[in-house]
Amino acid sequence: MKRIIILIAVLGFAYAGIAARAHNRTESITRANAIVSADQIGEPTAPLLASLKNFVKTHTGSSVKLTLGASYTRAQAAAQASNKSQEITGQLYAEGQAACASKADSLVQARCVQAYVSSRLKALSIAPTLAAPNPSDYIINYTAPTTAADTATIMATLSILSLIAGFFWILPKKRTV
Repeated sequence: MKRIIILIAVLGFAYAGIAARAHNRTESITRANAIVSADQIGEPTAPLLASLKNFVKTHTGSSVKLTLGASYTRAQAAAQASNKSQEITGQLYAEGQAACASKADSLVQARCVQAYVSSRLKALSIAPTLAAPNPSDYIINYTAPTTAADTATIMATLSILSLIAGFFWILPKKRTV
């Protein structure tokens, strides 16, 4: 009878630990999918990422990796648009030099070109140049700890402790004569 009680306790705690760990994994995947969905429609993801990071940090078995592909695509498009604006700035500079070529003094000519380019840039409202985004900056990888003070770890610990206690409980008692 003792062996059955110990076996039930060990298996019960082990099952509860495995189920809790699986729940942690499912929860982290659900949260990651919500972040990717929010990213695709352009919603801010920073609070969701902070929440996911905190969850993974405190729950075993919840490691997750996700890619913010829509954010990367938007950053890439902004960088390409910025590069086009740089081309426009170069064209404006050439136009400014042609328009100010009649100025004899080089300082007056440089000021004229600068004023020409500045006035046209303000009219076009061109954004500053952006660097191309790094794809690895949009890959998020959170790693869960091996053990944490969560249900999965507690149940696994109880399973091991009940197994150890069971061995001592089952052992025959020494009789003194």
